[in-house]
Amino acid sequence: MRVILLLFFSWLSLSLFGCLHTIHVTPEPNTVASDPIPLSMKVDVTGFALEGADHMPGIGLLEWTWQDFRQGVISYIEKRRSFRSVGTGPADVTLSLKAALVMRSRDRYLYILRLEAALSSAKNPTIASYVIETQAVGSFARWITASDQDPINRALQEALDELLTKIEADRSLLLHGRGLSRPLPSIGSLAPWLQPVHALGRADVDRLLHLLPHDLLARLVEAQHGVVVHLEPLAVDL
Repeated sequence: MRVILLLFFSWLSLSLFGCLHTIHVTPEPNTVASDPIPLSMKVDVTGFALEGADHMPGIGLLEWTWQDFRQGVISYIEKRRSFRSVGTGPADVTLSLKAALVMRSRDRYLYILRLEAALSSAKNPTIASYVIETQAVGSFARWITASDQDPINRALQEALDELLTKIEADRSLLLHGRGLSRPLPSIGSLAPWLQPVHALGRADVDRLLHLLPHDLLARLVEAQHGVVVHLEPLAVDL
C-alpha cells in the first residue's frame, strides 16, 4: 500500500508541478589507458529504449536522446584513451551499441541500464560481443532533473568502465580481427642492415673450388658487423 501511495503522489506532483527532465550524461572513466589500441573507432547506436515504472515505453517527464547517449560514450572513450581516435565517421573498427534504460519504483527509484555491444570491422563483422547490465539507486521523488540525471550518469559510467575494461583485454583479438599482424620487413627496411658485399673477393676466389653450393650462396649476402645470412637449398628427390 505504501508503494502504491508513493507512486500516486509522485505521479500527482510531477503532473501538477513537474517539468521535463532533459538528461545530459557526462560519464568519467575510472582509469586512463597507458597504451591506446592503435586503431580508430566508430561508435554507432543501433538501438535505444526507455521503459518507465509502469512497464510501458518511455519514462514520464524524462527526455534522454540516443544522440546524447552516443556523445557521452564517445567522450568517455576519448578521456580513457582506449583507442587512437574515436568518433562517428569511418574507422578501423565499429562499436555498435544497443542501450535500454529501465526505471523501477520501490522505496527509491531504481535505474537499470543494459548495454549490448558488438565490435566489427570491414574484414571481420563479428570480432567480439558483450552484454553489460548495471543499476543505480535514485531518490524518493523526482523533483528536479538531477533526481534522474545523477543515477543515470552513474549507471552509464559503471557500464562503460566494465565494457572498456573487457574491450581493452581483447586487444590482440581486435588487432587480429582487423587482419593486423606484424608485417614482414620490406627490402627497403632491411637495406641499412643487409648490404651486398664483395662475395667473390680474393680470399673467396682462393677457396671457391672448395665451397659446397649452400656455402657459396651464403656468401652472396652478408650483414654488416659480420652477420652472415645462411641460405639452405631445398632437397629434391628426383
